[in-house]
Amino acid sequence: MRPRMWIALCVSAAMVLLAGCGSTSAGGGRPGASGKPAGKEVTVGLVAPSSGVYGLYGPVLGGVMKGVFGHQGAPSGIKFLTEDDGGDPQTALTKVRKLVQEDGADVVVCCVNGAATLAVAPYLQSLGIPLIAPIPGPGGLGKFSTAYSVGFYPQQLTKPFGEYAAKNLGYKKAVILSSDFVQGHNVADGFKEGFTAAGGAIVKELYPPLDTSDYGPFLSQISDADVVFGFFGGADAVRLVKQYAAAGLKDKAQLIGLGPIVSRLVLDQIGDAAIGVQGVFHYSETGTDSPADEAFTAAMSAVAPPAVTPNFVQANAWTTAQVIEQAIKDSRESGDSFLKAIAGAHVEAPWGAFSFNASTHYPVLKGLLYEVVKGPKRLDHKVLGTFDGEQ
Repeated sequence: MRPRMWIALCVSAAMVLLAGCGSTSAGGGRPGASGKPAGKEVTVGLVAPSSGVYGLYGPVLGGVMKGVFGHQGAPSGIKFLTEDDGGDPQTALTKVRKLVQEDGADVVVCCVNGAATLAVAPYLQSLGIPLIAPIPGPGGLGKFSTAYSVGFYPQQLTKPFGEYAAKNLGYKKAVILSSDFVQGHNVADGFKEGFTAAGGAIVKELYPPLDTSDYGPFLSQISDADVVFGFFGGADAVRLVKQYAAAGLKDKAQLIGLGPIVSRLVLDQIGDAAIGVQGVFHYSETGTDSPADEAFTAAMSAVAPPAVTPNFVQANAWTTAQVIEQAIKDSRESGDSFLKAIAGAHVEAPWGAFSFNASTHYPVLKGLLYEVVKGPKRLDHKVLGTFDGEQ
């Protein structure tokens, strides 16, 4: 099913779920729904996959956020609940509805699948309940008054990187190779726009379905290009990078993808096949030596989610939890609504100062280009350059 059709169906499903709620708002008198400040108790609900192709993400997000909310000095009265959506938009809607109607969630952190994020956003907006997307996801959340994203939207980095690739890196011909879902197409569309505007040419576009086991039929179509760009994450990233190397393509066309393609979350599973592959991202998982990054690394040593420390999912989970904590504190002290406090939160993320753009509802940030290298103890990232993200 094409991504845009899938989104339309998901949004329709959201409206059906809303209609089933009756005329009484499921948000009741809670801070998010009523515009009141954060109360003595705040329920945070996380919806993320712990199964399916992106099953790596949910346990990491949940483990880190639970650790942050439980640390000494955290605001009192935080109740943290998690639900597994398997990466499926319809399941995400069902789980969000449960968190809101049965568990009294004041803020929902969701989702990993971009289609799921877009599906739950109108439902939560109708109830006035804040939605925070924890990792990079789809664009367009700014049209929902209660939706914000700690992660960037794909074109925010891939459009300026497309221009950077043509003008600064000298690439002339590109093949798009990207997972066939909302995020994969958004990543590709941003790169195409920036690359072609700067004089580059797209010679072919290939979109393998999610959870593809054999990429051979797609890899065999790559030719007459000096760069291959796209998006793969989780188990798909592991298989794609390994098979790209096995097909002998690493010496023919530079493989570059949005950061998850070679994040620390998957590097150990990929192994040496990842050496030389490049990533475009907001955060280098080798660390930044900033006080916030040191605090993040120290915090991770006390938390044990099933992933290598540090990685971008942990960094974004940590930042999401920091935003929520800061908003609770600010809202209680100022008397402003919980949603207003979330929108105005300023924290120090592992990659630098963090705040939301008031109109787009996404973070203000710079982009990094890095390459996987063989370090003294493990595979690592070497930053090759930086560029301004689209704001």
